[in-house]
Amino acid sequence: MAMKATVAILGLLLASNTADFAATTSLLALQPKGTFVSPYYPLNVGTKWHYRVIPEGPKKGPMAKEDEPANKVVMEVTTELVPIQYTRADGKIEKTWAYRLVGASSVVSDPKKKTRVEQKLIEYIAVTENGSVDRFAVIDKDMATPPLRILNLAVGDGGSWDCDVTLDGNAVTGKFTVRSEKITLMAEGAKGTFNALHVKGDFVESKQPMTVEYWFVHGKGIVKQQIRRGTFSVVLELEKFESR
Repeated sequence: MAMKATVAILGLLLASNTADFAATTSLLALQPKGTFVSPYYPLNVGTKWHYRVIPEGPKKGPMAKEDEPANKVVMEVTTELVPIQYTRADGKIEKTWAYRLVGASSVVSDPKKKTRVEQKLIEYIAVTENGSVDRFAVIDKDMATPPLRILNLAVGDGGSWDCDVTLDGNAVTGKFTVRSEKITLMAEGAKGTFNALHVKGDFVESKQPMTVEYWFVHGKGIVKQQIRRGTFSVVLELEKFESR
């Protein structure tokens, strides 16, 4: 159960490369039915992200983790507006509109036998008036609420915000911080350096420390994700981005 919640937070769930908090307000456009867009998370239907899954750990020895280039995660925006109602942490009922993302992970579980595990992934992304991003994880067909705010543009560079949600019956508490920095990626067959918003979350889930990190690039969304929980550690890096 705890591992499902861990995967949900990770997110198993690029055009302009300018990361500028001050410029975000002018880039926001009100969409039909009361939803907004974020300059750091393009959500037109058909937008697709292709990630490579990179395990972290020792390269040699009994705990060695092999890097398997065929390990992939793909996510696509399939539905523009979905109404969602949920209960906030203070007990109040909240209504919002969200974008539905559907994808799949394909991971080799046994490198020697080349056993491959395929998993369907679903999540919902809601955007606030100032372009901040809320993520609703779906675990075993059940949506985890309230949402996890994975990007907060209201706090400014170096700012932070608290996290207090329940995933798969487990309380997840902690704090996110966000900072502007450069990130270098190998995508579309070429190395590129982008200005990014680096969001880092330090949490406690089931009494165990956990760190989750996201790198957002203007106009491209999440270009890198990383999670560490106990001995488990994995990175997702963007290989290909398809805009619509």
